[in-house]
Amino acid sequence: MRIAIVVPYVWQVRGNRLAFSLAKELAAHHDVVVLVEAIQDRIIDDVRRQLSPAALWFLRRTRSTSVSNRKLLARQLSRGGDRRISQSLREFHVGSPLDWVVSFANEGHWVGDYVSRWQASNRPRTALVMMDPIDQIFLLARDRPNPRVRELLLPLYPILHQIEAGRIRRFDRLFSISRWISELCVSLYGRRPMASLAAVDAEVFRPLPGIDGSPPYIAVPTVSIGPGEEPLLRSLFENGLPLVTYGPRAIQGIPHRGYLPDPELVSFLNGARLTLFLFDYEGLGLVPLESLAVGTPVVTQPKGGPLAELSENRFVRFADDPATLLSHCRHLLDEPKTSGLVNEVRSGIGDHFVSEVALRWARNLES
Repeated sequence: MRIAIVVPYVWQVRGNRLAFSLAKELAAHHDVVVLVEAIQDRIIDDVRRQLSPAALWFLRRTRSTSVSNRKLLARQLSRGGDRRISQSLREFHVGSPLDWVVSFANEGHWVGDYVSRWQASNRPRTALVMMDPIDQIFLLARDRPNPRVRELLLPLYPILHQIEAGRIRRFDRLFSISRWISELCVSLYGRRPMASLAAVDAEVFRPLPGIDGSPPYIAVPTVSIGPGEEPLLRSLFENGLPLVTYGPRAIQGIPHRGYLPDPELVSFLNGARLTLFLFDYEGLGLVPLESLAVGTPVVTQPKGGPLAELSENRFVRFADDPATLLSHCRHLLDEPKTSGLVNEVRSGIGDHFVSEVALRWARNLES
């Protein structure tokens, strides 16, 4: 198959890791190109490396590193970028016919409408991989920044919902990034995605040889931490848990490692006795999958993507209240991290390895 995967705006790898991993895996057996409308110029080489053997095509570079929620919403609703992408897709298709055009981002949802207007007998089929429904801007207002602004904009919600529902209908097939997003699609749009594509790159995230004998610590990602989780983390730290945070935010008083490139992140997760993943909202739950892939158990909250994907995994413990979270963490801290345990934890998510997910996805597209 010849597949074009559309990821309209790429300012950072984080957030696009799933799309890139699946594109790379599909390219082992199919002709795959990832088409980007605008990409941050400093990460082009890194993106190409992560995609290879899939090809990267982009229409323009940008040096802008600041992306506000307002800009993201504007890009989700505007047609300009999607129109330019669709024109490029048409040129690709004329030169060498495409079998599939797949939009894999919160943006790019007009692409299905544009491609559907091509000559019906010769056009490629289209698919949309749902990430976070645009409805969440309003539905999560109580948990997200600027809730009062969102409440003032609430009269726009019915219009926004109808626009999104219409765009989704223009795609031939619908997929999602997790079972949680699939359930949201059923609830909001009355359409069930054909499959969840939740996956982790098991070649990047893998156990390292040997067991770290240093004092045990708990890895704490801050990528999805909200105002409600900060005081909870401080309370757990004050109760003696050896927390070490990593990611975009530091929590005052708790040791912080900052942003970790993949090799350092893999080493950090390998050395941890467990990963504590607290979040205000998470549609996929890639962080727990990365931890489990290196053999490190997870404690997290019973909601969103992590619960939907990992509720039956015995190496993931769920809790909301501080006392139970503290109990789970202390229990795992006291449990020796042997090579046998590491291998058992990793094998428990074999169905989520990107090689397996990409194979199932390809069979679905071929059918």
